[in-house]
Amino acid sequence: MSDAPAQPEATASIDSIPIFTEIDDPTFGQNWDWIGDDLFRREYQGLLRHDTLGVIVYGNADIFGLGTHDLVSHQAGLEGMEDTMYEYSTFTMRQPEHRAAKTLVARPVATVPVKKMAGLAAGIADAVINEVIDRGEIDLGADLVRPFIRRFWAEIFGATIDEISELQFYIEEILLAFQINPTEEGLARSAKASDGYIELATTVFERSIAAGDREIFTALMDDYEKMGDVGKPRNPATAFAVALLDAFNTAGALAANAIHMLVSSPEDHAAVRADRSLVSDAWLEASRLRPPVIATYRAPIQDIVHNGVVIPAETNLLFLWLFGNRDPEVFADPNKYILKRPNRGKQTNFGVGVYSCIGRHVAKMFGETIVHALTEPGVVVKPAGEVRYTIGSLVNEPVAMPVTVERFG
Repeated sequence: MSDAPAQPEATASIDSIPIFTEIDDPTFGQNWDWIGDDLFRREYQGLLRHDTLGVIVYGNADIFGLGTHDLVSHQAGLEGMEDTMYEYSTFTMRQPEHRAAKTLVARPVATVPVKKMAGLAAGIADAVINEVIDRGEIDLGADLVRPFIRRFWAEIFGATIDEISELQFYIEEILLAFQINPTEEGLARSAKASDGYIELATTVFERSIAAGDREIFTALMDDYEKMGDVGKPRNPATAFAVALLDAFNTAGALAANAIHMLVSSPEDHAAVRADRSLVSDAWLEASRLRPPVIATYRAPIQDIVHNGVVIPAETNLLFLWLFGNRDPEVFADPNKYILKRPNRGKQTNFGVGVYSCIGRHVAKMFGETIVHALTEPGVVVKPAGEVRYTIGSLVNEPVAMPVTVERFG
């Protein structure tokens, strides 16, 4: 007899479900409100399909149902991923290797160690703000958040500012492969940057491991020595480097989104200034409305049935995390910025289930630190022009976010 769990009754095939076409629009990512409203107004609600991307999962209930399904895992492989990145990325691993490998790289950036880093982050944020204050118009991401991230990780990793800047450049190039319709040139640049990133990050991390003076690497190596053979990487420094890709860019993009969305709502901005306990709410609401990573892939390891639809083994499942956050069945007035929202536990911006993002604690700490520092008495941030985001990509980051930062009082 088979040990496979019993499946619900199958009533439809993938070929019979509606097609999702909005993602083919070159301007996809420019207006999430419109796409979300259109998706959730339709008479049909459920899985969609795409000719090349696979099955599209967008509703909150479907995301949780499939995202926590015992038979849904990462894809067996990711097209365009270089050999070394493929070997070390937990995004290509399945159980039991995934659990062991993810535990190793997740523990140094879990809740408790990240809390210990918060004081350093606050001091760096204050220093960077003092450098841009009263300078006139600046770009919130390029002139404030990215320098903050560079200094923070340089201190944590024992790296130079130039080394962290180079890693940030490589990651920008790597993201060219995340275009919905990537070009051959973009894929080639992404592959070259992947090699550069891994080589530099591994060198920096191995240097600090040998020096033995960085707590984050001491914890990593202690856990590495205790690992069994399952999921144990050949090089822990490289494994940690690959796991931290988002720590250099998307975590910062979310921090920039958090403060810009807050100051764009004067009433909420005033509320956070008056009540510092609302800082976390401001970050959470921005992460709901504007997560930088809008989608990632997973796949069933064997045939499954979800809401009557048969999904064959190894079918690409594209989880649109962004729209799980905008499902009106879960979030009333989903396109509206509301500080105190119920159902925060239903947000999907960091994924769901055992494959959720390990960097969520770092992202939260970065965002709350920036929001707290820029809503202090005596500091005023004002929007100063149009915000532009990357479009046509599974990563939706601000490429222009003009603001002014001024002293007040």
